[in-house]
Amino acid sequence: MSTWKIVADSSSDLALGMPCAEGVSFALAPLKINVGEQTFVDDAALDVREMMQAMESFDGPSGTACPSPEDFAKEFRSADYSFAITITSALSGTYNSALVARDMVLEEFPEKKICVLDSRATAGPLSMTARKINALIAEGLSFEEVRQKAEEYLSGLQLL
Repeated sequence: MSTWKIVADSSSDLALGMPCAEGVSFALAPLKINVGEQTFVDDAALDVREMMQAMESFDGPSGTACPSPEDFAKEFRSADYSFAITITSALSGTYNSALVARDMVLEEFPEKKICVLDSRATAGPLSMTARKINALIAEGLSFEEVRQKAEEYLSGLQLL
């Protein structure tokens, strides 16, 4: 049986515990929050209270960093077919990071199928697209059919 992975960056509101089609799993590639010399990883272990205290006590700008290509690559390596949905490339380098990861993994494993989608949005549309891809896989569609329908779905979404 083929394995499928749907990866979203942590700007999505994707709930990792939601039901998946058979052979499908969800994963998050975490963004990083930089406060002075401290880096907080936006994952389940993030201590929001500690991060907020660091922000309040730091007299300077805070920023974010996109997931590294390796954050995506480790997820792509773990499945036969992978879809990554990223925060809009207009706001973040996350899309480019996922593209680099795709190319790295395909050099190692040319038989894998990996599609990286720029959501042209943030949060909700990423999660909605992940759910749509999961539903398309559950219908038994091929990788190319899922890719095409996911791209069509994303083209119909708008961020206001």
